[in-house]
Amino acid sequence: MFANSAAAFKPLVEGGGVYAIHLFATRKATGETKADCRVNSEDFAEGAAALIAYAKAIRDYPGRGASGSNVIIRCRCGRGRLRRGG
Repeated sequence: MFANSAAAFKPLVEGGGVYAIHLFATRKATGETKADCRVNSEDFAEGAAALIAYAKAIRDYPGRGASGSNVIIRCRCGRGRLRRGG
């Protein structure tokens, strides 16, 4: 999910710092999509917009109904690179 929305996080990666990123995206059987993105517990609208696009592209599996993902990433960014924290 992060890879599909990574462009929205480019300013964070290039700016450096330590971040806790929460990504949530869902698509209901009706096609309705919802997304939430927070960086260090603050709303991150650019990320949410990218996640909505991701949710709209989630493949429809027959009989599955809704589909969604919830991811929490802790990362340290610097020198234009993303390093995952452990």
